[in-house]
Amino acid sequence: MFKKHKKWIFYSLYTAAVSLFFLYYLFPSEAIEAYIVSVLQKIRPGSTLTIEGISPVFPPGIKTSGVVFSQGDPLLISLEQLKITPEIWTLFGSSPTFVLQGRGYEGRMTGSLILDRDGGLTALHADITDVQIGRVAAVQHLSRHDVKGTLSGMIDFQRPDAVGRFTANLTASNCRMNIEIPGASLKELTFAEVNAKLTADHAYALRIEMLSAKGSQVNSDLSGTIRIKTPYPDSELDLSGSVKPHPSFISGLGSSISMLFQNRGGNNTFPFIIKGTIASPEFLLR
Repeated sequence: MFKKHKKWIFYSLYTAAVSLFFLYYLFPSEAIEAYIVSVLQKIRPGSTLTIEGISPVFPPGIKTSGVVFSQGDPLLISLEQLKITPEIWTLFGSSPTFVLQGRGYEGRMTGSLILDRDGGLTALHADITDVQIGRVAAVQHLSRHDVKGTLSGMIDFQRPDAVGRFTANLTASNCRMNIEIPGASLKELTFAEVNAKLTADHAYALRIEMLSAKGSQVNSDLSGTIRIKTPYPDSELDLSGSVKPHPSFISGLGSSISMLFQNRGGNNTFPFIIKGTIASPEFLLR
């Protein structure tokens, strides 16, 4: 009897090993990649997606590596790894749901993706943690300055009707940005914390509901709208806010420029507006 049990255990292990072998080595990675690309094309027409490698994981799902998403220069996002796991009981309903886990830019991402039965995007939620801003090429390209810091927060997209609604609540810490002010010795701005809330009701207008930056040199706030154009550097700016420099910032501007602050009688809060485009912004004090 014991030998019979050993034989069944051996056959079970052998069958499992053979099944895993065929699952991994005959895994239809090309077909799955083509399916993922087709779904993305429905969600974001005109976008491109490349995947370096795909393999199955347990619980049932897939693990991808070298994922690069692009929708025109400079909007390019890459992830070292992205794991996609379906919630099995939802696959037979009207709202297939997938759990997402990713790594990129030295940070992590977790979230969920909900599609409709036609493969269209219904909802997307992502929590990002410890993303290194300095490694995100799109940020560097759009800002036209060297920006560094650590980004965390939440991104949410809901499509309750024909118009999708995007919301993001983001916090960046230990931020540094290089600046160039003629005649000033100060070459870098630092912020201990930057908080932002972004919204959009359609793909062509991004609303900065609130952006607050606090540091030892400058405190600043900003709000307004960015009207998205193609190419992205042509996007139009309609922003306003205020900046309050601290004494450490003023002293780094040089004597000729710091005289402007001394003549304001202690009122060193400056309202401003930003017009023009991302490529050619126009900064005006009010």
